[in-house]
Amino acid sequence: MAKPLNHGYVGHKMSKRAEKAIRHGEVPLSMLTQRRLDRAGIPHSIRFVKWICRQGHIRYASRHHRGNPPILTRFYHPKHIARQLEDLPMDELLDQWMATWKKGEKKW
Repeated sequence: MAKPLNHGYVGHKMSKRAEKAIRHGEVPLSMLTQRRLDRAGIPHSIRFVKWICRQGHIRYASRHHRGNPPILTRFYHPKHIARQLEDLPMDELLDQWMATWKKGEKKW
């Protein structure tokens, strides 16, 4: 008997493991909000935190497939982000981020 094509997915949006990760507080950057950061005690703006994550300074909590066709997406937990931010040179990163704005690069 053949398995259904959608066996490991919730609809066409994400894998079952991705849905479970979201229930446990992990989210992809597209779902990370200022409110989630505030709840985790992170005083920085959402744009700055997303930029730090995209630069690779923050380790993701897990990776899951999302979308149709499925794309492997990094998931972050706000509490893990908060802990990792404590060990980063925030003044230097803020200067780098501000420099990207002055150069007219993509505004995260």
